[in-house]
Amino acid sequence: IMVFGTPVLMMCLARPFPQEVLAALTLLTSAFVYSNTLYMFIFAGLGLKRMLAQAKLDPASICEANALDLPVTPSSKYLQQRQTMDPKAVKHWVILPQYKEDIETVAMAMRSAAGSSMAKSNISILLAMEEREIGAEDKVKQLTELFKDQFEDIQANYHPKDLPNDPPGKASNVSHAFRYLISKVDSYENTILTVADADSEFGQGYFETLSWNFAECDPTERYTKIWQSPVFH
Repeated sequence: IMVFGTPVLMMCLARPFPQEVLAALTLLTSAFVYSNTLYMFIFAGLGLKRMLAQAKLDPASICEANALDLPVTPSSKYLQQRQTMDPKAVKHWVILPQYKEDIETVAMAMRSAAGSSMAKSNISILLAMEEREIGAEDKVKQLTELFKDQFEDIQANYHPKDLPNDPPGKASNVSHAFRYLISKVDSYENTILTVADADSEFGQGYFETLSWNFAECDPTERYTKIWQSPVFH
């Protein structure tokens, strides 16, 4: 009623009461703009404060130290929460969909992930390739050799061309890669999936913080939550 009724009511009243309707629209619009601005100001400020606190932390300490034993400082106060599992037990799979990206671009994304303190033991990469890309297999071989021993595992999946009801694109590529991953991973327990772009750069402490958030989350909600990190261009 509110969605459709209000515009219909305004249109019906516009002819006999044009000035009143204009005043009402001006008031409503101003209220919406003001409330939205106030909402953004408050929560953007809180988000920025948390980001700055996170940036001061040593990424390795987030998983190495027990958050309950950390000193209460401005940079670690928000970590004083209940943990229900060891963050170091969390595994990560990163899907990197790509088509005709040059090796250096993809290597930049993998290099940023390899910089994590838990890359060798907890992070695996799935290169989501397109079968129709010429030289895709050679690219996979070069990337695998370049980052040998820097991740727990590196896999590649080739999205077939000309599949029925499967138009080419990132979404279909990721979907096919996800089905491949399901067939390869023995256990999904304590596993987080990150879907990125081929030119993504992961911020310092991304995987450590994600592991910690997963660990301290209510066990009944861990596998139904989605975490979105701030994106900077």
